[in-house]
Order: sequence, then C-alpha cells, then structure tokens
Amino acid sequence: MPEVQRASSSSDTRNWVLFAFIALLLGLEILVVPLAGLYLSWTYRSVPYRSSLLLPIAALVLALAAATVIGVVRDGAYDRALSSIYSIGILVGGTLLAIGTIKHLYRQAQNRHDPRDFREVFLEQIGMLSHRLLLFCLLLFGVGILAFALTGSEVLSFPTLLSGFADSDTEMLRYLASTRIYRPDWGFGSFAAPRFIYFARWDTAGAIIVSLAGNLAAAYFWADGRKRDFVLTEAVTILLIVSTLSRTVIGIHIGVSVLTYLWISRNRMVLGSLLLVFASILAGLLPLLVDFASSFRQYSTNDRFDLYGAALSQFIAGDPFLGLGYKPKDDPSLQYAVGSHSMPLSFLTRGGLLALTFAILAFWILPVARGVRSVLSHDPFKRKTAPFWVRGIAVVGAWSLFQEIDTSILTYTAIIMFLLSVDLLSRRPIAIHPR
Repeated sequence: MPEVQRASSSSDTRNWVLFAFIALLLGLEILVVPLAGLYLSWTYRSVPYRSSLLLPIAALVLALAAATVIGVVRDGAYDRALSSIYSIGILVGGTLLAIGTIKHLYRQAQNRHDPRDFREVFLEQIGMLSHRLLLFCLLLFGVGILAFALTGSEVLSFPTLLSGFADSDTEMLRYLASTRIYRPDWGFGSFAAPRFIYFARWDTAGAIIVSLAGNLAAAYFWADGRKRDFVLTEAVTILLIVSTLSRTVIGIHIGVSVLTYLWISRNRMVLGSLLLVFASILAGLLPLLVDFASSFRQYSTNDRFDLYGAALSQFIAGDPFLGLGYKPKDDPSLQYAVGSHSMPLSFLTRGGLLALTFAILAFWILPVARGVRSVLSHDPFKRKTAPFWVRGIAVVGAWSLFQEIDTSILTYTAIIMFLLSVDLLSRRPIAIHPR
C-alpha cells in the first residue's frame, strides 16, 4: 500500500507542475487558475478548512472592488480600471486554487486512511510538489543554457494564444502575449547575460516562486531527516535564483538563508556542506558580481524611487482612505504606472489606507504571528520546521516591499499557498478522519 500511495503522489505532483507550465505556455493562466480553483473548491466543498488569512484577503478584495467602482464613476478611468479588475481576479483565483489544493490533499489522506498527523502528510505532499517544480525549473535552466550556447540568442520565448496582443497598450496583455524562458539582461555592459524566468512573466516574479518552492522542499527533507536531499535542494534553489539575476531575491534569500543555517547548525556537516556550496557558487559568479557592482543598474533603481515618490504624492492629493481605484499612468517621465514595484504603495494608490490595512494584516502581520508561534512552540514538528517558515515569511515580506504581490497569478498562487501552508502547519496536531 505505501508503494502505491507514493506512486500516486508522484503522478499527482508531476501533473500539477505540467498543468501550470502548459497554462503559462498558452498564456491562459489568468483564466485557468481561477477555473481550477473553482473546480477544486467546489469538488471538495465538504472538506472542512479554515484559515485566519482568508478573512483579510476577502476584505482586501472587497476594498479594491469598491475603490475601483468609485474611481471609475468619479474619474471615468475605464482603461486603468481594467488593471485593478485583473488584480482582483488574481487575488480571488490564486486564493481559490490554494484552498482547493489543500482540501484536495486532505481528501486524499482521508481516502488512503493515512494514520499520521495531517500536518506531516501535508508537508510531505507540498514538499514533493515543490521538489518536482524545482527539478522542472532546473530542466528549463539546462535547456536555456544549451540554447544560449548554440544560438547566442539573448531571448528564448514562445508566442502564446494571446500573441495578437503583443503590441497592446495594456501592459498585462503584452505580458500574456509570450512565454519567455530567458531574456537579455540590461545591467551588464561588457557581456550579454541571459536572465531566466520560471513560471512567471518576468524574472523577479519567477525568482520568488523558486525561492518558496525550494524552501518548502527543504523543510520537508529536513523534517524527514534526508540531509543529503536537503543540501542538494538548497544548492539547486540558490543556482536557480541566481540565474534570474534578480538583485532583490538573491540578496534576500541568501541573506536569510545564512541565518537559517546558523539556526539549524547542530549538524556541522550539513552547515559545512552548505557553506561550501555558497562559496563555490560565489566563486563562479565573481566576474558577474564585479560587473554588476560597477554598473549597479542605476537607472532601474532611480526609476523605482521616482515611482515611489509619485505614488506618495498621488496618495496625499487623492482620497487617503479609499485611494484612486486604479494606478495612474499619465506621467511620460515614468516607465511604469504610479504605484508599481511595491505592494504597500500599489494597494495604497488603488485602495487607500483601507486596502493597505487588510494587505498588511494578510501578508505580513498574521504570517509573522504564525511563524512566531512555531518558534515558541514545544511541539517537535513545529520546532523542526519553524526555521523554514521564518525564512519564507521574511523573503515574501521583504520581496513585497519592492514588487507587487498581485501582478502574476502563478506567483501570487505560490505565495498564498506558502502562507496558508504556514498557517496550517503551525496549528496543533490535525487528525485525519476517514469518511
């Protein structure tokens, strides 16, 4: 029976990864993810599931919807309101898919009459799904490196079913028009560097998916006592994150990881192996880092600060409580819409203090509280996995200061899946009752 269960679980995880990638290739993830979420949530509607994160997320959606309607009526900004509707679809669809997936895994455990605590079963399932995702990203990296070596092309991309919108004035439609495996980097003047993208439309959004997938897989291997798999997972995760050339995620993930290794360093061999992996990767990337430090992508950094200043100005001049209902894009000196490249400022611009309050509660305050609860707990399961929940929460929180959490639906789904996992795994033991 255990062998049959493992084979079934392996097939399920492979199917989920392929399902997500096919949706990405077709450019239909914004449609497929909500439909899959609705299907799973409805199919497993009888499975009990509660999470403290769901109420503030629902309130955030309502606040954004209200602000969008008021903004359209007040300003007539119908074209800009479309981006807010897109954002609401991401929040709703990604949350539904995450809930439906958890309910699906619980029902699987019920059907198999697994005698273990559901937290252990769930960590195994979500850990193996994350591991498969990580290996698939490694395959994409290998294919991309081979293509770059053979062709020298700085772009490897595929048109989607929405390729007709490649020249659209709407930014989100342009993103959905093609699926890029890598694109050229703009911050290195002396040589071309392919910038890899995993399960997202741009590199930084893909980097956070890799970071969270690696974190969940590492948590499972560490809790299961599989130290070799843990070290290999950490090495692959760092390699893939570095390949995205995302300053934000590279700095945050590696910085927090060093603290995590010190936290779990009772096993000196594991710590030594991981530090050796770090040293090897850094040595190989030294020329890249030197060139990176000299250029520092100053214009990219300046653009962000200009956006942040404009967002605060719009917030002060507009409705501080409800916001504008959309992100303005009428300043030719700015590359992106006002409020972009920062979750707090994005929600502040569109939904005012009301939306920002619910966003901070859902994505920062409650996850931090769950992480602290695991750290302070005497439950052996919580104490063993707590370092990884803290690492993931820190990465998501710091990343969202410089990126929007609701721009890519697969990225948001990965984030909310991780946060709901932390919420579930930080609870007391959960028994599985057969139907």
